[in-house]
Amino acid sequence: MTNTMPTHVIFQNLEGLYRKYEVRRLGGTPGKHDDCEFFVLDWNHDPFAIPAARAYADACQTEYPELAEDLRLMVDIWERRRADMPKDN
Repeated sequence: MTNTMPTHVIFQNLEGLYRKYEVRRLGGTPGKHDDCEFFVLDWNHDPFAIPAARAYADACQTEYPELAEDLRLMVDIWERRRADMPKDN
């Protein structure tokens, strides 16, 4: 699969995608993911992170059941944490 979005592109529209984080792989095959793009979710502040993680867990359930279970556990943890956070966070 060819990367369609150059890594040097910075999107000016803050409502859309823009380069904000640098993600580094900690293990695995060296070089395998050098040209990959990644999407970061902010569990603390992003109201869409929990539904996105839940949808991803549903999508990967058949092929990666342990990943799906881990994501659902994180969703449960963050739903409880966010319920306890002050509303201005």
